[in-house]
Amino acid sequence: MAVARAYYHCPRCRHGHCPWDHDSGLGDDRLSPATRPLVALAGTLAPFKQGEDVLRRLAGLQVSASTCRRVTQAAGDRLRQQYAGGAVVRPGRPAAWDFSLPDRDGQSFPGTVGYRGLDAFAVATRPAAGKGVEWRMRYVGLLYDPRKEHTVYVTDYDFEAVAARLRG
Repeated sequence: MAVARAYYHCPRCRHGHCPWDHDSGLGDDRLSPATRPLVALAGTLAPFKQGEDVLRRLAGLQVSASTCRRVTQAAGDRLRQQYAGGAVVRPGRPAAWDFSLPDRDGQSFPGTVGYRGLDAFAVATRPAAGKGVEWRMRYVGLLYDPRKEHTVYVTDYDFEAVAARLRG
């Protein structure tokens, strides 16, 4: 979406700026705060060139593969810094879970139940040296209620850590 905005140029320092860009959350990547996570998500789910195509088809966004790469890597860097600093990203407080079994065909069922799942998939990563590709297993666990109204995902490269979080 194109937006007309005021541009101010300083003849002394020879730099310019658009105050609206800062106020609206636009960064150097020229993406809005709502678009940036979408681009990062596309960059994590597919190769960057395919992410470019997916964003164009599904959201009408014109984002180059290199922008998709930069935004995805920047999001990963921010998450890595949060994790290294001990910060944990937590969602807001969800509504209470209902673990009772739903009625089916006019019948009620006593008791409660919760479901767990655990899966793994291979993730291509670039080694610190920056050459070649290393494949690592990423584990994803989930816990959900019988109506599938609530789901919690746990993910890590450490299988035992994911399994322990699902047990706890």
